[in-house]
Amino acid sequence: MRTAKCEVWITCEGERLPEYDTQAEDDGGKTLSCFVPSEAGKSFALEWRNSTTDALFFSMNIDGSEVTKGNFERPGEGGGRR
Repeated sequence: MRTAKCEVWITCEGERLPEYDTQAEDDGGKTLSCFVPSEAGKSFALEWRNSTTDALFFSMNIDGSEVTKGNFERPGEGGGRR
């Protein structure tokens, strides 16, 4: 998923997962959502690239429940993983 300020994706065992039904909420594109495939017992990671010098906040929800939130570290210096 991509906005003008950042790109976010989910990986499973090091492989980027396909995104389905990607949608931007009606808040100026600040909130994005999509579906990704999953398998029981496999771990996943949230990865991002912040292409601005702004600090960005994120919240990740799975099946309607918040599982993690925080700030995109190192604005303007590439990406990260959580």
